[in-house]
Amino acid sequence: MTRLGIFGGSFDPPHRGHLRVAQSALLQLELDRLLWIPAFHSPFKSLSDTTNTSDRKEMVRLMTLEDPKFELDLRELHRKGPSYTVDTLESLRQEEPDAELYLILGGDSLAELSTWKRADRIREICQVVAYQRLNDSHEVLLDAALCDRVLSGDPIELSSSAIRDAVSKKFPIDRMVTGAVAKYIEAHGLYLQN
Repeated sequence: MTRLGIFGGSFDPPHRGHLRVAQSALLQLELDRLLWIPAFHSPFKSLSDTTNTSDRKEMVRLMTLEDPKFELDLRELHRKGPSYTVDTLESLRQEEPDAELYLILGGDSLAELSTWKRADRIREICQVVAYQRLNDSHEVLLDAALCDRVLSGDPIELSSSAIRDAVSKKFPIDRMVTGAVAKYIEAHGLYLQN
């Protein structure tokens, strides 16, 4: 049976924290594949505050080169409109009816899961796996009753907003993002007017 990880988000930009989570999920969940799914438009964010889809798609593509089990999945970009996780999971379930699906979320997203469109259906389709952000407690994540498992490892301190802010202030970001993503951001002048 295929074990498939689903790792979605704005990825604006994708960073080393995302990469660490993805690599931990591959190992700890014994995944066969992990799909990186950039959102066209998060229902919780303003569309005008998000970098264009072609730049985010290319940065995520660069991240997927880090491991042969990583795949770029463009279904939410092709679907356009608000990116609802339940719609993505339903389409994956139709494509791979026998796969075990693992939805990988940060503690911040887990805390909001009950407000997501058809949260009950999300819980039926997949296992919800959380990773710790800096201010999350392992026990609180498990006690949320929405989480099936918490990835072990140090909490993630990075955020995409901090990287955008650093770029706008012309601070170095090479410790925050991979070399390929840093070069892409610089070459395309992203985030200079954050």
